[in-house]
Amino acid sequence: MVNRSLNFVLNIKKTAISIVFLLTILILLVKQVAVLDFSRNYNFNNYKSAYDDSQYVGGKGLIPDQAVYRYAAGAYIEGVSPLKINPETPPLGKYILGLSVFFFKNTTQAIVLSAIMTLVILYALSKSLLKETYASLGVVAFFSFEELFLNQFAVSPLLDIIQLPFILLSLYFFYRSNVSGHIFYYVAAGLCLGFVIGSKTMITGILIVITWFLFIIIKRNYEQLIRIFLISFPVALSVLLISYVRIFLDGNTIGYFIAVQKWVLLYQQSKLQFPFSVWQLIFFNRWQTWWGDYRIIQADDWSIAWPVITLSTFLYIGIKIIKRNKWGSLEMICVIWIAIYSIFLSLGTISSRYLLPFLPFMYLFCGKFLIFFVKSKHENSN
Repeated sequence: MVNRSLNFVLNIKKTAISIVFLLTILILLVKQVAVLDFSRNYNFNNYKSAYDDSQYVGGKGLIPDQAVYRYAAGAYIEGVSPLKINPETPPLGKYILGLSVFFFKNTTQAIVLSAIMTLVILYALSKSLLKETYASLGVVAFFSFEELFLNQFAVSPLLDIIQLPFILLSLYFFYRSNVSGHIFYYVAAGLCLGFVIGSKTMITGILIVITWFLFIIIKRNYEQLIRIFLISFPVALSVLLISYVRIFLDGNTIGYFIAVQKWVLLYQQSKLQFPFSVWQLIFFNRWQTWWGDYRIIQADDWSIAWPVITLSTFLYIGIKIIKRNKWGSLEMICVIWIAIYSIFLSLGTISSRYLLPFLPFMYLFCGKFLIFFVKSKHENSN
């Protein structure tokens, strides 16, 4: 009877904590969404005029990325080839924005949906990794406070937030394919990989594939490797090809499509300078610029949480390696992703937006470290 009462009280406590976290997440989302303008109709001619006088076509005006994406979104939906406007990034993310324009006369809805998807998927990853509901909600709640994440509402539309949920999903479905071996998860992983490489940059997709391969090699699960090649890769390539269907309707060949992808990849390598500068940004808010006189400035969206969660993550990984503790499958996949993405970030200069696929995993493993620390303290006290 005493144990039953104690369990009842503990369940009530956990439920209360979960409700607090859920309300915190909801309040933060409502606060950010409330300042967005859903009523402003998309004006294609205004964006076209700004673009035609911008640096992109040799004009005198300067327009930010989000203005280019808004213009491209409307133009793509009207049938303009993605090679004519903003060809340096793949078109799928801008098609998603274009669908938002088509149905809602605004790009805001696509950003809000992507943000909600990110939080839901982050919870699924947290629940699978941490095994505790309230701890998982805590991770999502703290990430909801992340300035870089919240900035995606203020400076929109950007392609980073559209790509982010598919990065998380590609790793999650790959994990599920390893656990269950069901064909659905291989197809889902391929779809998400296709959305990653089609939405913003192929480099991120390559890093995901390297993560998959390293995990398979470590686990020596070559049956999974065969299924990835036969199922996931063709699905991902199909998504990318479909996003470029307009250039094929214009009479271009597969060879031309491959040449375009090579050009996009080479274009995105233009910032391979000042290696390891990312760690100055993360730990000391010293952002190495790659334009003008290459001065070091402070990033507006930097947070003291960045060094804290990064150190916690590396401490947890280091302790597990030293103690030679067993790694769970999802835990290993996430650690490999952190390692691979850390190497990528270290190669040259970045903007803080490049950290968006990195920080959710830092929050995840900071939660993992805190749980590990509390359990260690409890075991030592006993």
